[in-house]
Amino acid sequence: MPARPDRTAQRGASVSGRIAAWAAVAGLLVYGVAAWGSAFDRAAAKTAVAERLVPGPFRAHAHAAAARLALAQENLPAAIAAARRAVATDPIDPDASSLLGSALYVDGQAEAASSAFRVAAQFGWRDEATQIYWLEYARLTGDWDLASLRADALLRAHPSLPLMSRILGPFEENATGRAALAERLAFRPDWTRTYLQPGETTDTEVVRSRARLLAAMPDAGLKPLGCGTVTAMTDRLVRESLFDDAQAVWFAHCERADAANRVQDSQFRQFDLSSQRDPLGWRAVPDGNVRLAKDGADAGLRIELSGPNTKRVLFQPIRIAEPQATIRWTATDADGDASDRIGISYDCGGPSRPAIGGTRVTLSPQCAFGNLNVWLAPGNGPVTLKSVAIAD
Repeated sequence: MPARPDRTAQRGASVSGRIAAWAAVAGLLVYGVAAWGSAFDRAAAKTAVAERLVPGPFRAHAHAAAARLALAQENLPAAIAAARRAVATDPIDPDASSLLGSALYVDGQAEAASSAFRVAAQFGWRDEATQIYWLEYARLTGDWDLASLRADALLRAHPSLPLMSRILGPFEENATGRAALAERLAFRPDWTRTYLQPGETTDTEVVRSRARLLAAMPDAGLKPLGCGTVTAMTDRLVRESLFDDAQAVWFAHCERADAANRVQDSQFRQFDLSSQRDPLGWRAVPDGNVRLAKDGADAGLRIELSGPNTKRVLFQPIRIAEPQATIRWTATDADGDASDRIGISYDCGGPSRPAIGGTRVTLSPQCAFGNLNVWLAPGNGPVTLKSVAIAD
């Protein structure tokens, strides 16, 4: 069973931590009762007179409401007493038994809590607290496959569950747990989107842990999730400057990724003017004086500049770890002749205008991860940029 809390430390600051964890569980309990009974339930949590008015079939819910309120207020004796009344009123209600189990577990009565959750499980698995309790039981006894099945069931019912990080964190920290969780992800359940789009407040180490799990999936024989599924995660890794992790995730799951070349889509065949959807691909720099268009069905991107100043028109996040690197490009003007209006820079911070012209430049990077920037000088007509690559 889940580890028993230390009874000697239950009073004081540690109580708040356990209360917070199980109050969150208790807050997941959703009761599908009739509107009339629910109204009495809410009233009963406020006054003893109202509680006496609650019809027998709904009185268990009134006791449960009182138990949840007491648990939220850290009044464990009152929570346990009210939960026991709920069970006595409706012994086959799994919600009442799981609420009693939650209150007992927070109070440190682990064996009694286990008994209550066993009763709850006998009457159904839809109760969230019961699911979480037995998920933890499976995890702590080393049955990661069963734990992952229980986690999957819980999250399929609640794809945006606020407790997702708390529930899945232990899986991410254990090699066997990661493998079991990866098998669930391979089925692309509804909660995949939430899991792979961590909020801005999600700790960086949590993001990296999820990235490592994703990167290992193909080696385990699991089917790639696809570019769209991992775009948000890859973009977050890029913004965190975790480029190695971003590449590992993108190359493992995106069919458009080109692991053989450090410059992605080096011939602009996949460049999407409408969405520029690849976090490791080319991005256009918004500018009213710059127009971009695909050069028919062939490789290349047609770029036209209407203003009098040299402009940065494209960029791509990229890793260049060596002390020096030579960038080569091919560009033609409107007549098909080689163009001398392109320049390329590699910048760690803000972009800096490079020398314009030629077809290659040797760079001495000051950082391993930066942006490869393409610049266009003013001139007559458009320029077609056919390719950009790092020379071997």
